[in-house]
Amino acid sequence: MSKAEGQSERLAKAAKEAGLKGPTDVARISDLNPITVSAYMRGTRQASLEACYAMATALGVDPFWLFDGRDKNSSPTQSKKQSWPGFAKDRKNIGQINSRQQIPLYTCAISGKDDGVATSPIIIDYIEAPDIVDGVEGAYAVRVSGEQMEPRFLQGETLFVHPRVPVRRLDYVVAEIYDDSVEGGVQGYIKKFISLDDSHLTLENLNPAKKLKFPRDKVKSIGRIAMILT
Repeated sequence: MSKAEGQSERLAKAAKEAGLKGPTDVARISDLNPITVSAYMRGTRQASLEACYAMATALGVDPFWLFDGRDKNSSPTQSKKQSWPGFAKDRKNIGQINSRQQIPLYTCAISGKDDGVATSPIIIDYIEAPDIVDGVEGAYAVRVSGEQMEPRFLQGETLFVHPRVPVRRLDYVVAEIYDDSVEGGVQGYIKKFISLDDSHLTLENLNPAKKLKFPRDKVKSIGRIAMILT
C-alpha cells in the first residue's frame, strides 16, 4: 500500500466517524480545496503534513496519525516543557492548553524554488500563540531562514501568521501556492503582497529585489504576518 493510499484509508475513517459524507464536507470544514481533498480521499495524491493538520483539526484527530499513521506519543515535537495539545471532538477545545492556543511552528530551513519557504513544510513544534492570533482558527508560525527578505525579516525570527484578516497592498504575507513539482504539493512564500487580480497573484522579494507572479487558480491561501518574534 502506498503512503497516499494509507492516508486515504485513515482520512475516510476519520470523516466517517465525524459524520461527514465525502470530500466536499471535509474540504468545507478544513478550508481546503475540494478537488485536492477529493484526490486525498481517493488515494491518488499524498497530503502534506500541513494539509493533514488542517483536516485533523477539523475532524478531531491527531495530524501525525493522519499523515503517516504514527502514534501521537511518538511525535518529535513532544517534550517535558511542551506536551502534545491533543485533539477533541469539540472544536472549541482543539489545540488549547491552559486557555492559551497552541499553534504549529513550521520550519523553512530548505529554500525552495523562487525563494520559497520550504519544499516540504515541516511542523517542528507547537508554540503558544501571542494575543494577536490567540484563538484564531488556522493561525500558525514560520521560522525565517535565509536572507531573501532582509532587512525586513532576519534569519531565526519567528513570524506569526493571521489567515483571517484582509490583506492590503504592501502587507507582508505568507502565501501558499499549489505546485505539483514539489514534495507535498504546496510551496510557501514569505513576501510582500503587491496585488491579486482575476489572473495573477503578484508578490515582491526584497533581497534581491524582484517581482514574482503566480496564476490565481494556484493560490491556496494568503496569510498576513501579524507579529515578529526576534
